[in-house]
Amino acid sequence: LRRKMIDRLAKYVAQEGHAFEQIIMERESQEGANGNFGFLFKHDTPDNVYYRWRTFAFAQGDNFKSWHTDPFRITEDGPWWIPPPCEFVDD
Repeated sequence: LRRKMIDRLAKYVAQEGHAFEQIIMERESQEGANGNFGFLFKHDTPDNVYYRWRTFAFAQGDNFKSWHTDPFRITEDGPWWIPPPCEFVDD
């Protein structure tokens, strides 16, 4: 359930841009790291890493059911990202 929420937010941010993420963070600032979107404030958590990858993946044309699984770099000389296996489960 949490991953679905992260996926939806990542999709909207990929479509609408960083300003949309900022709006969510401003609305959640009272709850901060303890709210539903706390992963936005904790940059080294697994949920934040997953969110950043999903946002990038959606921006590259991936979707909810399938995505590229080859390692990649977001920026030149940046760290390698290794996407999770594509194991979509429809529930």
